[in-house]
Amino acid sequence: MNMKKFSKYSDDELMEIIRDDSRRSAAAFDALYEKYSTKLNTFCIFKTNRIEDAEELFEDTWLKFLDKVKKGTNVRGVLPYLYTIARTGAIDRFRRDNNSNRPLLDYKDFEQMEEIVSPLDLQLQIENDNMIEIIKASLDCLDEIYRETFVLQWFGGMSQQEISEITGTSVANVKIRSHRAMTKLIKLLKPYLADTVK
Repeated sequence: MNMKKFSKYSDDELMEIIRDDSRRSAAAFDALYEKYSTKLNTFCIFKTNRIEDAEELFEDTWLKFLDKVKKGTNVRGVLPYLYTIARTGAIDRFRRDNNSNRPLLDYKDFEQMEEIVSPLDLQLQIENDNMIEIIKASLDCLDEIYRETFVLQWFGGMSQQEISEITGTSVANVKIRSHRAMTKLIKLLKPYLADTVK
């Protein structure tokens, strides 16, 4: 099937095709996958912090999403729904593997790092892997609730209302968490940014 043909459909129409048209369902799913896979992968990386777990969480999320759509679950927004599935999966995985001794993710392992840093307007300032390492380490310094909010908003493109629904907290709390995350990141990155801006 031609992917361009499916790009004209809305998310709701693509999900309807997945549910009701077995002949075209794979192509409709591929269109959704193409549209959201990079953002979901980035979110999975930040939620697990291990490359193997990120890959598993990413795959499990898509499988669960496909299963829910085929069963007729009412999905109001594809990306928020994917994030919700991934978030729940990450929490379950953390509880199950809390005492794991597996190695942490090396920042060089993920291909989307250049996309990850671009929302911070650092793209032109990054000259080598050292700056990428600093940004990743700075995000790791945030408490989980602040990091999650920041990643959803700045890398996931979620509105504060959508983040509120995904995380089960109020919009006011989301605003506070977003502000605190940004304040701490700026404080952590400021010395390094001063060195890169001539």
